[in-house]
Amino acid sequence: MKTKLGDTAHVNNITTFANLIRPCTRGRGERETWATHTEVCLDEANMIGALGKGVRIANIKEWMKRNPKAQVVITRSTEFNAATSEMERLLLRYDRRKYGYDKIIAHYLDHLIGDRYFFRKILFMQRYPICSWIPASAYWDCFQYKFGVEPDAASPDDIADHCARGIIHHNTWKIISYSSQEAASTFLESVDPLHRI
Repeated sequence: MKTKLGDTAHVNNITTFANLIRPCTRGRGERETWATHTEVCLDEANMIGALGKGVRIANIKEWMKRNPKAQVVITRSTEFNAATSEMERLLLRYDRRKYGYDKIIAHYLDHLIGDRYFFRKILFMQRYPICSWIPASAYWDCFQYKFGVEPDAASPDDIADHCARGIIHHNTWKIISYSSQEAASTFLESVDPLHRI
């Protein structure tokens, strides 16, 4: 199935930066973090996301070639059609912005105080997004939809867990594409160890 505007790409990456993010996005009693990065598809060929150099639009196939070790699962909502001009406008508003390193620090500080939503709430940081802010804010602004947490509190793992639970338990999300069978299975197993593709 082809990707379309609003599809969410969940990435399990094996990089130094990903390994620093992983423990900070894991909630108490939660299984190991699967997703360390999130992108949103703009069409069947391109996606938008925030990495160290800032927010950029990337060709999906070229991104996969540059990140051969990354496991990727792309999901789509079954509750509404995210492929709207408003969604596109909301996603593109961040194009070329600088990366929000201060948000990573706020996530870490919240993790240190027991995963409370404190530092992320008091710091106004919309100007410099991190990867999870892009889908969380766009879905909230377009549909008043939350990925299980407040939009400015969302981590890649929160978004991935929400979509995986939606696939397994509620039929509110579906898998559109994946980089490998293992990626799809481990994505679902991260929230339900008995569920495999």
